[in-house]
Amino acid sequence: MQVIRPRHLATVVAETESRPEMLRIPFSTYCRKTEWGVTQTGIAYTTLDISIAGMRNIKRANPWERTVPVLHVGGRIIPGSHRILAWADAHRLPGAPPLFPAENDKEVREWETWTDEHLGPLLRREVYRVLHKEVRHYGKGPWSTFKLWLIKPGFRIAARHYRATTYDADDRAATHAALERTVGRLRESGTGYLFTKHPTAADHATAAFWEPVVRIAGPLGMDGDDGWGELVQYVRTVKPQRTTRVGGRKARGKDWDRLEAAVTATSSLSP
Repeated sequence: MQVIRPRHLATVVAETESRPEMLRIPFSTYCRKTEWGVTQTGIAYTTLDISIAGMRNIKRANPWERTVPVLHVGGRIIPGSHRILAWADAHRLPGAPPLFPAENDKEVREWETWTDEHLGPLLRREVYRVLHKEVRHYGKGPWSTFKLWLIKPGFRIAARHYRATTYDADDRAATHAALERTVGRLRESGTGYLFTKHPTAADHATAAFWEPVVRIAGPLGMDGDDGWGELVQYVRTVKPQRTTRVGGRKARGKDWDRLEAAVTATSSLSP
């Protein structure tokens, strides 16, 4: 066993204290989008996990948007997936592909905005609807039947919050239209990604939002749609085999105190 000498111990402590810490709900597609993007930059991070019920404390860590993910780094708070990816892109390791490449910056940002404001909420509602009505069709993963049983009260609250407890024909049609738009963009690019020869922030958002839909395509009636196979392959290509997460645990009382103090120290938000 390697013994850490005092000078090495000081280095380890400094690195641990400066390492980015992400507040997340593990199965949140917005959090998964963020983790995939941060992984591309090569930045190591730790996580603080909360449940749906734990969102009652979120205003202490993110009073601006009251949602996750939230990044705690350098004594300040960076809220929201877009701001976190912008920060990670500015601090990416040498050789890491950019999340917002200069030559496609406008297109990437516009597409990411569409996914955040339209695609993400749309697909989240559709997934919740299927899980609410047809859990038996869902395979293994973060939403296993057993885990659904464990969080049943919170799941029902979330399903109602996202207006996902009843069938919505407009949402179903919009989901098929979103598939056509995504596959059409991939075909136009011809690179395997939306705009460049490597994933961008737009790719991580798109793939992360589509990933749970891939798992329940049967009940949604999408597995026979034109381009569905291309989308599935795209999601598998963008999703990293493993993230740069180097540790994590459930958020505790003192963690909320630290995050609240960091909110106070955060004077302004980057765009």
